[in-house]
Amino acid sequence: MLNRIKRMTPDRIKNILRPIYNIFANKYASELAYWKSRNKGEDGKFENSFYKTIMLAMAQESSDEFIKDKIVADFGCGPRGSLAWADAAKLRIGIDVLVDQYSKVFKNWKVNSKSIHLCKLKIFNRKVFQKVKRIIISSA
Repeated sequence: MLNRIKRMTPDRIKNILRPIYNIFANKYASELAYWKSRNKGEDGKFENSFYKTIMLAMAQESSDEFIKDKIVADFGCGPRGSLAWADAAKLRIGIDVLVDQYSKVFKNWKVNSKSIHLCKLKIFNRKVFQKVKRIIISSA
């Protein structure tokens, strides 16, 4: 019954109700459900070419030279490959609590870059990163 209601509900209504649902639902289950729906909607592939434009605009930069030879990390990266654009970086690290689930659920999931490393991190320890010179780009 619930699946039938989900199928019948228009996407714009789902987008309005999703934040309310997330308050009461398990955050991780909700996050995984979101990525499953995106994966299905994109024919089993995660498009990520738009990240370069978004990230450069947020950083107010015209190219990725500002990250040249730096280590770049995305906390809460999701399975889409948000750092695929950052070729100038010395190292790219995608960090997400759901990395294990992504690899189980999305059988063909892989990062299309030899220099992007994925890891699972449940607790963020700020002390680890205190001495790191960093550039922070945030949409939050």
